[in-house]
Amino acid sequence: MILTGDIGKVKTLLALFSQEKEAKEVARREFYNKEYASLQEIISVFLKKNESPLKEEPIFIVCFGIAGPNINGNCQIYEPDKLDWQFTIRELRELLTANYVEVLNDMPALGYAIPKLAESDLVSFNPNVSAEKGNRAVSLATGTGLGELLLYRDRSGDFLPSPSEGGHANFAPRDNWGLEFLTHLYSQFSPPISWEKVISWSGLQSIYGYLKDRKGVKETDAVKNRLNREIPHEVILDMANQNDELCQQSLKCFASLYGAGVGDLALRTLAVNGVYIGGGMVQDILKKEITKHLFIEAFMNAFKDKEGFDKTKNFSKRNAAIPVKAFINQEMVLMGALQRARIMANLD
Repeated sequence: MILTGDIGKVKTLLALFSQEKEAKEVARREFYNKEYASLQEIISVFLKKNESPLKEEPIFIVCFGIAGPNINGNCQIYEPDKLDWQFTIRELRELLTANYVEVLNDMPALGYAIPKLAESDLVSFNPNVSAEKGNRAVSLATGTGLGELLLYRDRSGDFLPSPSEGGHANFAPRDNWGLEFLTHLYSQFSPPISWEKVISWSGLQSIYGYLKDRKGVKETDAVKNRLNREIPHEVILDMANQNDELCQQSLKCFASLYGAGVGDLALRTLAVNGVYIGGGMVQDILKKEITKHLFIEAFMNAFKDKEGFDKTKNFSKRNAAIPVKAFINQEMVLMGALQRARIMANLD
């Protein structure tokens, strides 16, 4: 059997798959982390529930994707005032008695999943553009952070993930508006300002505040009242879909900054085979047609807005030739963990 898991900061999803060429799901269960003292306790509950199939075929390979680091076999999932799970690969191996145990950060896990996605799992931002053979770049905007990843081809032609901490690189504005916004952020945070402070839910809220307080875009009473009692980013997206001017401008500015940053990532990594963005934040934006249209248009304009010297060094045209897609599959980490396990078992 193959045991896989998506170990987040709020929930844990575990699943058992048959160890065959065509993997079949045998069992799955979702757990709320706050109800358990440790990941080991969750695993024990899951194993006990599935004693019968495991007697017939024991676990051979384990692969988890976690929302945290694995440093030399020492893993941690941490959420301030809510969760602090620390465990080692050795402890998991002893608990599971499996031949192979691997724990990935959730970004590399996503990387293993992307080559296996169906077209129904993707939203294309420029559907008429075809991919060239080469690298792929991935940028994941979550609610609280920004992850980046490079997918490169190995000698066999398969894509392998190369992790990055590019989300913590310094935010670099590309025009006067961006410079003014950066100055606004300096009044709220101690420098340096990372891309993660801009491309995140808190970044969208900062843009809203900047446009209201510094640029004089009028805030309606309807939005103001909701912001006082509801989750701010949910209000901004909902009211953008109701044609609120300040909320729509905030979303367009956010998308423009996001597109510019991902465009830079595409150039740095020569990601001619495609750029993929995703995460809960992007998925929420793409759910409704109005926010979807506003986001894609502003994102792509900024993504392509690069310098050009002549016909041989026109980087705007180079980025315009890169396919850009958003992944909307909700189980990417689990899918990637399974794919990594199958590679370890020589099944793929």
